[in-house]
Amino acid sequence: MKAQTFFLGAVAAMAALASGCSDDDTKPSGSTPSAYERLGGHAGLLAFVKNEVENKVLKDSDLKTYFFNQVANPIPAGHPSAAQIEECFTRLVASVVQAEQYPGAPVRDAANTNTPDFTCRDMKSSHVGLNIGDKTFDKFVGVLAGDLMGLVVADGTMLTAGHISQSEYNVLAKALTDTKSSVTTPGAPAGPGPFVPPTPSAYERLGRHQGLLALVKTEVEQKILKDTNLKTYFFNQVANPIPAGHPSAAQIEECFTRLVGLVLQAEAYPGTAVNDPANTNTPNFTCRDMASAHTGLKIGDKTFDAFVTILATDLMPLVVADGTTPKNGQITQSEFNALAKALTDTKSEIVDPNAAPGPAPFPG
Repeated sequence: MKAQTFFLGAVAAMAALASGCSDDDTKPSGSTPSAYERLGGHAGLLAFVKNEVENKVLKDSDLKTYFFNQVANPIPAGHPSAAQIEECFTRLVASVVQAEQYPGAPVRDAANTNTPDFTCRDMKSSHVGLNIGDKTFDKFVGVLAGDLMGLVVADGTMLTAGHISQSEYNVLAKALTDTKSSVTTPGAPAGPGPFVPPTPSAYERLGRHQGLLALVKTEVEQKILKDTNLKTYFFNQVANPIPAGHPSAAQIEECFTRLVGLVLQAEAYPGTAVNDPANTNTPNFTCRDMASAHTGLKIGDKTFDAFVTILATDLMPLVVADGTTPKNGQITQSEFNALAKALTDTKSEIVDPNAAPGPAPFPG
């Protein structure tokens, strides 16, 4: 979705323009063509968009870098070609005046071998990951505004083909600038400048859901279930069959992964029921809150600490100092601190105040 870039902002603006409205209602009445008609309808708007893309944006040393998918050979799967982008922009404008439907049928471009049929997308989704800064956005708007100024005539002047009024231009300019919060990325380099890939989030650097699940599985299967004390708290998981209402180890691993994903602000918890056909009594288990999940386990204070220590020890090799750019598989000290705090904050929900402090096997 990275490819439908700045021009969706232009489309929103052109849509306002194409409606033929103005702030002071100066559009002549009667048979005067609308702004959409004066700009040549679909063909005219497409020509304008093509000129801006091909002769301005793709020749600007900064702005062209945001079209990195369009100059790749082949274009990555799921991304549109420049021609598909241009058609999408034009359709969106035309839809405002009920001349066409948006997104309409997939846009065909046989030259885009991975995605020859591309379905047009909304503006917000199209800018995800582009890391567009404040001044880079302003530079783009400046390119469009400079070309549109040549079409402007004073309010009250008879509007002819190829012209827009000052009021229509003002509506256009406002519509363009109003897209700024949707297009720009908070924290991106202000610019103007070329595309700078954003620093992946901790969730992304740890491999998203599958990466976190692999980490959790290692902790459960290679550490927790091999610890003399801790493994005894999983007596239901080693029963055959597992008692009704209790999760399997695989279901616990999925739930814990979702919980970590929640801490990283990337997943929902508890989410949908977790399926495991091997758990014959409870093949679909809904993840629970920490207090409910640990009721009756009689976990003591030091037993909890032993569990957290295992996790923290394995996470520590992934930590790099704050201020260092973390690579895939790494987290910063601050991110580690946030994860550690989220873990330790569950202590009051998990520990039974009447249990022996431990570390000890079940019952604590």
